Amino acid sequence: MPAGRWLQQEEDLDLDGVVGRMTGLHGMPTVRLAIEHSVEVSGSVGESLSRAIMLEEGVPVPELQVLVELADGSTKFGDFGWRDAEGRLCVVGEFDGRFKYHRESAASGGRLAEDVIYDEKLREDAIRDCGIIVVRWTWDDLRNPRRFREKILTALRRAGLLTELD
Repeated sequence: MPAGRWLQQEEDLDLDGVVGRMTGLHGMPTVRLAIEHSVEVSGSVGESLSRAIMLEEGVPVPELQVLVELADGSTKFGDFGWRDAEGRLCVVGEFDGRFKYHRESAASGGRLAEDVIYDEKLREDAIRDCGIIVVRWTWDDLRNPRRFREKILTALRRAGLLTELD
């Protein structure tokens, strides 16, 4: 769920009003863009902010919560996906916040961090085994939009979805 809707739902907060009063603060244009472009399928605040920065930085628009069909017939989801002209999924993008690895996180199911990380590694290996490029980023990458943009564009170029000139 997008950050803005979650906050409004949980705290009955006028997020647009709060953000509207926060003028002149560093990063507020990006916050406003993230809220404006938040969507119901966004899995986290980090995913919403990632999408806002992609739009702001001119990254090709991805499919959200993309379904990945694995070789064994099972399926997994990726946060973001980019397809070729024939509709074949070529790149999966994953935002990695630290909270999903914490034992207290609902995403971890109370499991040890090393178990969550190991399962995530196996999931990513299965996606890569399908010939799909996986690109990951963190909060640190989002703090540097140009680096974040280049990370994604490099993966898209490797997949043949962009040329070196793009």
